[in-house]
Amino acid sequence: MTSQEAHVRPTTPIRRISRGSLSALSASRSGANGAPLAHLESVFGELRDAMEDYSSHMASLCEINNGLDRFNQAFAGYLYGLKMNAYTTEYSEAPAKISYELAAQRHASQQQAQQQPTAAQQPPPKEEPPSTTVTATTSAPAQRGRVTSGTRGRGGAPSSGRNAAAAEKKALAAFAGTILDTLPIKYREQEPHRSEMQSVIILLKRKPEGMSVAEITASDPKIASHRANQCLLALVAAKHATKSTNGGLTYRLNAA
Repeated sequence: MTSQEAHVRPTTPIRRISRGSLSALSASRSGANGAPLAHLESVFGELRDAMEDYSSHMASLCEINNGLDRFNQAFAGYLYGLKMNAYTTEYSEAPAKISYELAAQRHASQQQAQQQPTAAQQPPPKEEPPSTTVTATTSAPAQRGRVTSGTRGRGGAPSSGRNAAAAEKKALAAFAGTILDTLPIKYREQEPHRSEMQSVIILLKRKPEGMSVAEITASDPKIASHRANQCLLALVAAKHATKSTNGGLTYRLNAA
């Protein structure tokens, strides 16, 4: 081997030119009479078509984005409506299952009270004449005692008076029940608010000219003054009673 052959560097093989590159197009279409950039005409045509497709795709994507925005607004309104509906159905004034059961019981008791004739309409019991077979040895006080005891019931009270009192009590309870059914659920179902309101209504019914808070608490000491005031204000708010300031603050039931 000579010294010249030892100092020759090995050459790298020529890389193959890609068929789709600009260099290949330039090399294949270059000529003496051709323009320098004539080979870019077809490439820019393809770029124009690709940019048109890209623009149409971006417009479609923009329409999809606008549609999603409209859906989000409508769905947000739907969720807000569901939330408001949940607040409405969970409100404490909504009737529960026990409300219908108590209403059915009160309706049945009112019908039973209306079907039963009052003792005031019933004729008074006839008193039997004293027996004529009383011997002469029987004293007059003993005869009067037998006659009187025959017209009295157990405990010494007249039976007609007891019937009249029971009938009046049932009538007042039925009257109070009709008003209680129109009041808030606090006075319809919750105790002791229901019993206190019933007592206040009965007291006002027995005294049509009206009563003050002090008179109500004096008539029924079980009712506190602030509870009686709350009951009266509830009746006024429900249009069942009116208050007057003539000679002091008094409340009276409205005429049915």
